[in-house]
Amino acid sequence: MKGWHFIAAGALLLAGCAGIDVHNVRTDPNAAFGPPEAFYVQDFSYDRAFKGQAAETTGREDHIASFHNLTRNLSGRLRTELMDIAPVYVLKPTDPLPGSGYIIKGDIRVLDAGTPSARYFAGMGAGQTRFVADVRMFRGSPEAPKPPPDAKAAKQAGADLAGKPVLTFSVAGGSKINSSLAVWEHGSQDDVEAAARKIAWEIRRHLGYETN
Repeated sequence: MKGWHFIAAGALLLAGCAGIDVHNVRTDPNAAFGPPEAFYVQDFSYDRAFKGQAAETTGREDHIASFHNLTRNLSGRLRTELMDIAPVYVLKPTDPLPGSGYIIKGDIRVLDAGTPSARYFAGMGAGQTRFVADVRMFRGSPEAPKPPPDAKAAKQAGADLAGKPVLTFSVAGGSKINSSLAVWEHGSQDDVEAAARKIAWEIRRHLGYETN
């Protein structure tokens, strides 16, 4: 009987895993993908995701802090996932762009914690967590311009100081539709970690470190 209990517990954990998939992969046909000297990760923007939820959320400051912390966690997780093939550095918005290596940045479009009670009791996709982000990877250039002192103005102008990306794709998903204790406990942090693993895997694949 104990064996069956372990199997059942394992099934619950599997049911709660985040399902994050890669979409819309595009590469620059003229880009030369080579071994990375280093990776430079910029914290992803969460403006669009925040605006999508702010109208329905109380405690604006707490909500902003939550988004900020999750974005920092995404950067940290990407560092962990890529550091075995090259050094990884997390950049501040005002840091100068590197002259070599790969720059990773992106925009989180959806970051929704969903409703745990709906996931557990209703099931069938109700109350799911959701995560969607657009990812861009650039090749560092010795001629890369430095960011202006007013980073907010540069952001509003829509200027991509890193130039043309060599790789772009989206990641999207969230908690699975099964109702279980694991799904109840599943949160945005789980989506962020799963997204970081999938982003790193896609980057590794294009650099020749993954074969399938």
